[in-house]
Amino acid sequence: KIFSEEEEYEFVSDLLHPATISAIEKFVKGAEGWIVVEIPLLFECGRPEWMDLVVFVSASPEKRAERNASRGWDAGEIKRRERRLMPRDEKMAMSDWVLENIGSKEEWEVKARELGNIFLERERSAKS
Repeated sequence: KIFSEEEEYEFVSDLLHPATISAIEKFVKGAEGWIVVEIPLLFECGRPEWMDLVVFVSASPEKRAERNASRGWDAGEIKRRERRLMPRDEKMAMSDWVLENIGSKEEWEVKARELGNIFLERERSAKS
């Protein structure tokens, strides 16, 4: 329901998003090492300055529709939700890395580990 009513969506967004970002920022300030944060509306809310890089996880519209159908969402519900989002291509252009999530869970885990290894190697190189 919230995605179909502009006023309710804005109210909830204005209430939740700043509080969520604030809580994440408090955690980040006290943490050491890597921090991975999943922020579905990152670009819509604004990329925080403390964020070093962004990995955008992408899937084809067909794959997203298939996955969302498993949540019980029909095409109309997906359209209502996605109309509030920045276009996928814009998000990809604003990201530092793009990972395609089109395969199995096991394939995804391999890709994520490979990216983690790239980041580890960069960190090691920066320290030497």
